[in-house]
Amino acid sequence: MKTATLLILFSLLSYLPSLAQGKITAPGAIPGDKMTDYPNNYPDDPIYYFENINNAQLSMLPMGGVSYTFQWYKYNTTTEEFDLLLKTESGSTSSLFITEANGYRVLVDDGMSTPENYYCWTFQPDNSKLEIIIGNSDQCYTLKQEVSNGLIYYNHKGTNGPIMADHEAVYTWSSIPTPEEKEDAIDGKTDRTTSITAPLADTEYTVSVTNSVFGDYSLTNDYTAIAVNPEYEWEIDDPSDNEGQKEGSSGSAPMTVRFKPKYTKGENDYYDWYYEWDFKDGGSDFVPDPVYVFRKNGNYAVTNIVSHPTSGCKDSVRYDVATVFKLNDFEVLIPDAFTPFSSPGNNDEFRVHYNSVKTFSMIIYNRWGRKVFQTSRPDEGWDGRIGGRKAEPGVYFYQVDATGYNGETPISKSGPVHLIIMNH
Repeated sequence: MKTATLLILFSLLSYLPSLAQGKITAPGAIPGDKMTDYPNNYPDDPIYYFENINNAQLSMLPMGGVSYTFQWYKYNTTTEEFDLLLKTESGSTSSLFITEANGYRVLVDDGMSTPENYYCWTFQPDNSKLEIIIGNSDQCYTLKQEVSNGLIYYNHKGTNGPIMADHEAVYTWSSIPTPEEKEDAIDGKTDRTTSITAPLADTEYTVSVTNSVFGDYSLTNDYTAIAVNPEYEWEIDDPSDNEGQKEGSSGSAPMTVRFKPKYTKGENDYYDWYYEWDFKDGGSDFVPDPVYVFRKNGNYAVTNIVSHPTSGCKDSVRYDVATVFKLNDFEVLIPDAFTPFSSPGNNDEFRVHYNSVKTFSMIIYNRWGRKVFQTSRPDEGWDGRIGGRKAEPGVYFYQVDATGYNGETPISKSGPVHLIIMNH
């Protein structure tokens, strides 16, 4: 008899409703199944969107149809728990009318098995809450852009961290102006949150949002730049073709270098930043585009320090000593022949080859000691004429005297030079 009773009881239990198969529903919600996206594989909960959440309805219909006790709660952001009791009732089903977007929990108890909790989150989409949020802890170097929609739920099954409801949204970012460097551009990015190098110019950011809840919208945010860029460009004044300046930044004293910031707002409109230039040899300047003359031989690493007048952003750059500005040693090299009137443009003047010359004197004499040419400029040469007329070919004599910029031993050289006229 006892065995038969146990079999009957087991048979009845097998037909009791399964609470695990129930869920909160929302009869008046916008159609479409949406779920949370909890991390770490936590079980997700339904999300319901209402066109008007005032007096929206949630329902709980467990499987089976027997009598249950229902306790409805809403999420408490202060305690981070679903502990605000809203309603208790008994019956085979239960409904709750709500007036605010929040998280809701219903505890279902059939009196025989372990009570079960069911959760959902509710929202009323509001297009006015769509916005681009720009900023992060250090906008001097990187800038974070994020689309906010005001629809936040919480990972109550884990750390209770906030999560933005972002269902099937497609984002397309663009900016005006577009940065010069492609890797700094936001154009073409498609994530809701993105980070880029902080812009140096005021920038208008736009994002187009396509979402099954919000539809198609375009958002714009005007950002005032606060970052600075210390990088600079330079240009060395052209030397004479007989001066020993090499390609790049190696040259002869006095070497005049024109500096300018690498980024400008316009053709001649520099950013309103504070500039400090250190030229290593004791020289300095405090303008965006200084012109500096290097006079002493050696290597120079120029440092540019830039700071923003209001944001406090500050940065500096100092290029490698060995590759920036090198002034060559004082020297004067003198040829022993030239060929004027023979091949124009090729060795048709008697000129020295020089570096870092401070004072210079060159006098040319003929064989009888008569002065036929004189100059105090090392870049100037004798063209083989005397009084505007072609000189006779033959041997002439030069006297060259020069001093350098660093107090080196003066150079004094004399000797013959051959004026050659080649017949054709």
